[in-house]
Amino acid sequence: MMYRPASFKPNEVQSQIELMRQYPFAMVVTRAKETLSINHYPLLIEERGDEVYLVGHLARANPQSRELEEGEVTVIFQGPNTYVTPQWYPDPMNVPTWNYAVVHAVGTAKLVQDAVGIESILKKTVQEFERHEPKPWSYAL
Repeated sequence: MMYRPASFKPNEVQSQIELMRQYPFAMVVTRAKETLSINHYPLLIEERGDEVYLVGHLARANPQSRELEEGEVTVIFQGPNTYVTPQWYPDPMNVPTWNYAVVHAVGTAKLVQDAVGIESILKKTVQEFERHEPKPWSYAL
């Protein structure tokens, strides 16, 4: 669990979803027996009613693919961050700190194993990350 002073706790889920969309390259953490597995990959955020789903692709060869459905998964989205010097405050009694935005999403995973589902995820991922390109690349088999 991450330490978070009450005054810094976000008061709405939508601001957390927006940060995840702006900074989709996430750290995915699972437990593998006695150790943690940590991998980084882009995730899409899908809202379905009141629930939020994180959708992404990782290679079957990645050992984490066998750990995802074995328990709780923590996904960390890190937004902007910066050092804060005490010189920025009028009161000289302040100390240095770090200002940052981060979302820790905790839940369970479900692997998509069928070819149609995998292809759908790949197409959605390409569409999302190509949409700002002058000539977007298109996923096609």
